[in-house]
Amino acid sequence: MASWHFEGVAERTLDAKGLRADLDAMGKALDGTDLSDRTAKREMEMRRWRTSERIWEDASYTYDGFKDGVAVEVIGPRTSGERSVVYGFVKMELGRDRPNPVEVGVLVVSTKSIHFAKAKDWAGRLQSANILRLPVAILGIKTR
Repeated sequence: MASWHFEGVAERTLDAKGLRADLDAMGKALDGTDLSDRTAKREMEMRRWRTSERIWEDASYTYDGFKDGVAVEVIGPRTSGERSVVYGFVKMELGRDRPNPVEVGVLVVSTKSIHFAKAKDWAGRLQSANILRLPVAILGIKTR
């Protein structure tokens, strides 16, 4: 079962855009998987999310998924914890200045590892320090 944590107006914005239901469906489909990049992107593509979306035209940095101002980053349970979480949030924040700006960031993480707790902690810290001004949601997936 997927778990949500919201910072700022992320929940309200996702609901208004009609994308929370999409993300819930993806969470349900990813439940019990290894949360691999390939599996997550396949689920996003099935729901017509653009995958490997470049942050800027001339950058090599990408979002795992992007749709209607919502950027998604997926961090599997075997990925390095805190560094990946902070990097995911920073990439989302950088997208605020895109021609098609990021309005909400969604970090999809494993609840099996420490990622879910660390992501909640770092979201609060980065927002308190005014480094992360973007509203974010954290979707915790039970992985194998």
